[in-house]
Amino acid sequence: MTKTYRSKVGPELLATFILTLGGPLLLMIYLKSWPGIAIVSFCLLLVIHLLTTTYYQILGQKLRIKSGLFFDKTIDITTIVRIEATRTLISAPATSLNRLELIYNRYDSVIISPEDREGFVNDLLTRKPDIAVIV
Repeated sequence: MTKTYRSKVGPELLATFILTLGGPLLLMIYLKSWPGIAIVSFCLLLVIHLLTTTYYQILGQKLRIKSGLFFDKTIDITTIVRIEATRTLISAPATSLNRLELIYNRYDSVIISPEDREGFVNDLLTRKPDIAVIV
């Protein structure tokens, strides 16, 4: 059975994107700087695409993490050792600061931000009950 969890879009990251791209875009429009408008608009489209296409999909014993155009990773759920709550600012396929760090294999980890954290963690625990959860 396939279950898909959308990434939570946090207001803090959304505000950051709006301020860093919206302000310059308004200035470029005011100055009628067409190349600037094109560049900032392209960046804005990439951010919108990232915010709307980040999701986490459970496919049997695999977890697929998809974020934008460039991040597509599959993890074997049986290798997940621990799930920890975190608010780290490190770059990750997570569109909120309300994040979960999945530690898998021996030293690997990935940070995500599913909208339904409880449902997501419970889904992982049904597939591998001995995952340590520190939330």
